[in-house]
Amino acid sequence: MLLLLMLLLLLLLLLLFLLQLLLLLLQLLILLLLLLPLLLLLLVLKLLLLLLQQLLQLLLLLPLLLLLMLFLLLLLLLLQLLLLLMLLLLLLLLLLYYYYYYYYYYYYYYYYYFYYYYYYYYYYYHYYYYYYYYYYYFYCCYCYYSYCYYYYYYCCCYFCYFCYYCYSCYCCYCCYSCDCCYCYYFCCYFCCCCYC
Repeated sequence: MLLLLMLLLLLLLLLLFLLQLLLLLLQLLILLLLLLPLLLLLLVLKLLLLLLQQLLQLLLLLPLLLLLMLFLLLLLLLLQLLLLLMLLLLLLLLLLYYYYYYYYYYYYYYYYYFYYYYYYYYYYYHYYYYYYYYYYYFYCCYCYYSYCYYYYYYCCCYFCYFCYYCYSCYCCYCCYSCDCCYCYYFCCYFCCCCYC
């Protein structure tokens, strides 16, 4: 009986201890709930202070950063201008190249081929008709009476080009730089009316 009573007392003491512990936990919880806004406020203030400190450091470094950015931007601008000048120079060189090789050479040789083509054509023409007009050289020498004005001084050169005795022929003297009668076997390059 006594033992049972002691067990009951121990249980009662344990319950009282647990009750006191529970009350203590409740008190701590209530205290935390009461102090939570204050703790949050302190935390926010701490964060604000840290942020303000970082901002102050950035403000102290801001002039240096701005100068560095300005220097980098100017350097980039100079590099772009240099690249643009190089591209323009390259374009100019390409244009000069095309002008030199496609305009000068092409048209130069084109007109030269054109000139030589007609030169050999008319030389062949004169040489071919020489055998026919050789027997009519007297008519050839005086052809200017009937043909020169009609063909603008060119037909006489056709006739007098291979004429032996055409010194009195008007077409022999129609060229300013050469004499058609003296161009019997050789070409005078500047004689327009003789096409030689």
